[in-house]
Amino acid sequence: MKPRMIFTACLAALSLGVGLGFSVSPEGSEARREAVLPAVSPASPGTKALPAAGVLPENFSKDERIMRVFSSLQQRIELLRKYELFEALQGLTAMDMAALVKHVESLKKAASEELLPALIERWFELDVAGAAEWAKTSENLDYRMFEPWTKADPEGAIRVALSSAKKGYSPVLIYKSLEVLYGKDYATMLARVQTLPVGELRDRVVNLVLQWCEQEPAAFAAFEKITFSSEHENLRENLLGNVAKHDPAWALAKLGELLPTLKAGVLGNELVGSTAATVARKDPRQALDWLSGLPEEFRTAPAIRIAREWANK
Repeated sequence: MKPRMIFTACLAALSLGVGLGFSVSPEGSEARREAVLPAVSPASPGTKALPAAGVLPENFSKDERIMRVFSSLQQRIELLRKYELFEALQGLTAMDMAALVKHVESLKKAASEELLPALIERWFELDVAGAAEWAKTSENLDYRMFEPWTKADPEGAIRVALSSAKKGYSPVLIYKSLEVLYGKDYATMLARVQTLPVGELRDRVVNLVLQWCEQEPAAFAAFEKITFSSEHENLRENLLGNVAKHDPAWALAKLGELLPTLKAGVLGNELVGSTAATVARKDPRQALDWLSGLPEEFRTAPAIRIAREWANK
């Protein structure tokens, strides 16, 4: 390379270094950080530091590992704050968790809402029994803490949910545990649900299973093999209606298979009518063509209703 070209390249590199604020001296490290990170305003979204950790117990203030957890809250950039918190949590042990969680529960809402789920996740990694004992009695348990719990001990989470059947979170906790245990094996999942104690909790879990797997026609086939204690017809109607929203041909074919087991009243059959109406919202011609092949007692009422609605549009 010619000397003139080498000089030009060096000058360009030097100019770039100065522009970015790089420095080879220790004093330049802060300037380098400010140059690399974008300048942020305290009012910018995602750049607000959280409230301080309050008055720390003496043993906390002397423990550098725990101080790192609380100092992470003062990072204004949200992604960096989460990273610093994650890094700080890696230094904790199971012995730290109970007292630390108790203190965090006493903090202002903004700080506790960010710290507590992260702490509980780490607690389940370190000490499943201790974290589960806290979860059983805490008023601060929320849905963000279910994933680490169910991954660490799905069977234990189900036992706690059954012992707290009247808690609003119990059906979701059971479902999330079943999802960990069985994935998308809906037949096995529903068979396990059927072994739960008869009552409102089991019915609510069934509803969740059907609601959350409504995109899978296989779930309906699994459901049809199992009988439940209550509201079976309503559950079947809900699931078939949900499947009909995204796969009307499959839903209508399945309903045709079920037709010999259904009864028609003065207004036909509710399952036939509701499923046909769901299909008709997207394709009234498809619904009417399908109804035209049914016995009169099943087709008349829903066909008239769909034809009227179509005519009005």
